[in-house]
Order: sequence, then C-alpha cells, then structure tokens
Amino acid sequence: MLELNNINFRYEGQELVLKDINLKVAAGELVVLTGSSGCGKTTLTKIINGLTPKYYQGELTGQILIQGKPIDHMAAGELGKWIANVFQNPKSQFFSTIVEDEIALIGENFGIEANILRQRVRHACQLLNIEHLMSAEVHTLSSGEKQKVAIASTLVHDSPIILLDEPSANLDLKSSYELGEILKQLKQMGKTIIISEHRLFFLKDILDRLVIMQNGQISKIIHADQLTHFDPHEYALRPLHYQQLIAEAEYNPQNTQLELCQNLSIQHPKKVLLHNLNLPMFKGEIIAILGKNGIGKTTFARQLCGLNKIKAGQVCTGQNPKQRLANSYYVMQDADSQLFFDTIEQELLAGQTQPEQLHLAKKLLQQLDLWEMRTKLPQMRSGGEKQRVCVAVACIQQVPFLILDEPTSGLDYARMLSVAEVLQHKTQSSTIFIISHDYEFILKTCHRAILLQDTHSELITVKDNEQLILDFLVA
Repeated sequence: MLELNNINFRYEGQELVLKDINLKVAAGELVVLTGSSGCGKTTLTKIINGLTPKYYQGELTGQILIQGKPIDHMAAGELGKWIANVFQNPKSQFFSTIVEDEIALIGENFGIEANILRQRVRHACQLLNIEHLMSAEVHTLSSGEKQKVAIASTLVHDSPIILLDEPSANLDLKSSYELGEILKQLKQMGKTIIISEHRLFFLKDILDRLVIMQNGQISKIIHADQLTHFDPHEYALRPLHYQQLIAEAEYNPQNTQLELCQNLSIQHPKKVLLHNLNLPMFKGEIIAILGKNGIGKTTFARQLCGLNKIKAGQVCTGQNPKQRLANSYYVMQDADSQLFFDTIEQELLAGQTQPEQLHLAKKLLQQLDLWEMRTKLPQMRSGGEKQRVCVAVACIQQVPFLILDEPTSGLDYARMLSVAEVLQHKTQSSTIFIISHDYEFILKTCHRAILLQDTHSELITVKDNEQLILDFLVA
C-alpha cells in the first residue's frame, strides 16, 4: 500500500532530520511511529501526506509510493483521496465554526452527495461519541473534544490510509482507550493506519508493528508478538501498561496552609460547570487537576491566573484579576500561542541581561535538553520541544503560583522525567497546579490531586491512591 524508499530530508539551512528511511506498510496494517521528542516522527508524517516539502520547505530525496505510484506525481486533490490526516494541533485543520459543518467539510470538498454525507457525519460522530457536540461552536470545545472532531472528519471521506500525529495528546485516559477501540474498528474495515505517538498503552493490543526512531533514523522495529519481552524504557519510551506504576513524589506539606478556593463557581459564559468549590492547599506542593474532558479544568486554571472572571467565590492567587495575573504564570495547552521570540534562549530571557537570570536560563535549558538548540527558532521545533521551552519559561518566572495545562502531552519518557525534576525543584519558591491526563507523570510529580466531578469534587494525596486515580481517569 505505502512504500518509503531511501528517504532523506533537511529543512532549509539545517542538518538532516531524516536519514535513510526505508519502510513498507501493507494494506490493512496498523503501524506506530514512536521515539524521543524531535526524533523526526512528525516530519516523516508530513512527508507522507505531502505537506513537506511543498509547504514545509526543505530538501527531500528518496521516493514515496502509494500503490506503486510516486506521490510527487499526484495532485494535492488526488493525494487527499488516498490519505486522511489528523494533525498534532487539531486547531490547525479547522475551517468551520460549527462542529457538524467542520466534520462535513471534507465530504463537501470531494463532492459527496448530501444525503450520503449526512449519514457519514452522523456515523462518525456516533463512533467517537460526540453526537451531543454536533451543533456546538468549535472554539467552545475542550482540547480533547477538538481532537475527537478532527478524527471524526477523517472518517467522512473513505480514504484507504489514515495518518494520525499524536492523536491522544489531548485526550483523557478513557477517551484514549475509546480511540484505541475506534482504530481497531477501522483496522477491521481494512484501513491502513499510521500513527505517530508517544503514548503506547492504548495501542499495544492493536498495532502490527512498532517503529522506533532515534536521531532521524529507524533504529528498531518491534512486531506485535515481540511486545511481551519488550522494555519501552530501554528506548526512553512510555510504558505499555499503567497498572503496576506507583507514586514517587513524597508528600511532606509545609506549615503554611492556604485556601485554594472558597465557594468558587467554575463557569463558561453560558453554563455553570461546578458550584461552591472549597479546597485547602499547602504552600510549595504540586497539585494535579483531574477530570473528564469538558468538566472545567482549563476554565478553573484560567480563573486561578486571572484570565477568566470569577463571578462567585475566591481563589488563593489574588483578590482580583490584576493580582492573580501578577502572582501566577500560566502555561497554555497550545505551546505555539506562547512563543514570541527568534530564539529559544530569548524566550526565557525576554531581553534580561542580569547574571543570575543568564545562569538560571542556562541551567533550565540544560536540564530540559534544550541547550544545544538555544539559538534556534522555537516556532519551528517539534511539539515536545515547544512544550519544554514553555515549561522552562514558566520555571524562570519569580511568581508564587505556576499553572500548567497538559505540559507533557508530547513528551517521551526521558523528557517527561526531566520536566518532573525541574518542577519538583521549583516547589522551593512556587506552588504548582498541573492539568493532566498523563497518569505516569502525575505519579512521578504530583503530591495531591483534585478530582473534579459534577456531583462531588475532592482533594486527595497521590501516594497510596494510585488505583483510585487510575480508575477516576478511565471512568
């Protein structure tokens, strides 16, 4: 079905990022591309779907064949009929304001008859359990819901190849398992599926091959029947199983107790999500904010840092929006929205030249494996590298509160550990809140967890409650 022959690629003015890639994918096969952040997975997916080098310019050598035909001989419309795409940042592929219209758009572009198109849109929404969102405005959705909409849009046009780049990045555990079931159904329908992914737990039972990439090359290929004896950590990969993990962050609260929130209402402009929330906290701890997609985690975070108004109740970060903004720093889920400078180093320094700031910036860049690329343009780095830049920028801030929204969704195992270590050190001066669906990261990093629920929310220690947290995340 798909054949990659001697693929080499470099972006303009840079060294090779892909070297001697040779891979054949049979019809109906599900292949997972994995590896450390920046290893070339996303670049390879962009070459397969034709975006590189036509849009992301650079020098490409080698040949890509679909059913024996070179893709560089295909018009964009023809290639689009063969391959359906889900990008790492779903917002980058949205063009409509209403969910149903967005999902239907690809079918309209390919001239699918209206009655058939409506049926396909309905069926795609049923598969992804988003029928209730069909009339919603896309910009009001949570990141996880947006990811589901992007996946649904690929099902409308009956492309034989589906290409997904980090499809679980913004999904909770339950939704990730549901995605695994959807991919299983698509595979049974005969679809050829290629997935670039760090998180492997929801794919282990359905993949045919695991292609491990390192430094732009394929370093090893693991077949499904070899997974039993495969140690992911040997290649700095995420685990295949979560059930045996234990919490590692020791909970030793300082004496200073604060009220995280008092009688707080978490609400969108048109809807109250949670009402009368009261939670205590201790200075210098790391607290995970957990809950299903759409429950109000990001809204809560934006209230803490002063970006959203508080109509009822109080929070620990300040009495008014101005105070909350001054006392906190917020790392958004979309790293691109917080990158402004020409180099990674300047993102941290923002023009400052004090020796202590220069020293701290260097230390953070080294700890997060960003030092060698400090003079590079941050907007052109991989998703995981952008996330680490944003974490580094947060940790150089001298504020009492940090709020991070899904800081590890694009990180491999080794880089996740480095982020956990940096944040643990930062608790000497700041209290940290982390929105996350990343169970392994929560156990490595967080002292306590807020379980946000419609009926009853609670704050529990992470240690000794591992199974409770796992059950909550997959419920």
